[in-house]
Amino acid sequence: EFRDFVTGGVQLAGNEFPFASEFSAGFGATYTFENGLFLSGDGSFTSSAFSDADNTPLLESDDRLLVNLRAGYEGETWRVFAYADNAFDADHITGAAAAAAAPGVGIGIVRADDPRTFGVIAQLRF
Repeated sequence: EFRDFVTGGVQLAGNEFPFASEFSAGFGATYTFENGLFLSGDGSFTSSAFSDADNTPLLESDDRLLVNLRAGYEGETWRVFAYADNAFDADHITGAAAAAAAPGVGIGIVRADDPRTFGVIAQLRF
């Protein structure tokens, strides 16, 4: 948080830094069965954060959980797997601006994460 920060005549001491969540964590795991089948997942968690130094409640992002999943089969020189990136279609604010000078103008919010994506990949090693 700011200890002593004045901008435009406004004291922002005690406010949180923009885009600085209080807690974040990453995780991942892969399990490979003896028959070549594998399951894997990775992800990250980020707690809420304000997107401005004024700590405007309307511009505070929610907690975010981003998860990627993989499942497939692997031989000696090849593998094929299905994936789901951003499996829960997480979305959060990366930038926002309030148009205070123009009445009736709203807030612009920028989506951060790519939308949920599914696919299949085949790989050959030689």
